[in-house]
Amino acid sequence: MPLPDQQARREDCRRAVRAHLYARPAISQTASTICRLLRLEHDFDEAEVSAACEFLVGLSHVSSSKDPLGATVYYKITTEGILAEERA
Repeated sequence: MPLPDQQARREDCRRAVRAHLYARPAISQTASTICRLLRLEHDFDEAEVSAACEFLVGLSHVSSSKDPLGATVYYKITTEGILAEERA
């Protein structure tokens, strides 16, 4: 049974976010930075990227941390995310 368009788009966004973070494992990035760089090849908006990041946090593929001086959230790939990307 084919996936509805919205579900397929969410999954594509999750894959793109994980691949983006996989290519830059030493850097923690905000959702807006990830979105800006993904826009070179995709048309995801910041809300979609942020939701994908949080979903990947739930899977332990990505970790999140808040800036100690503010509310900015940074995302970084985890070892689980690296393995998942390598096995994809």
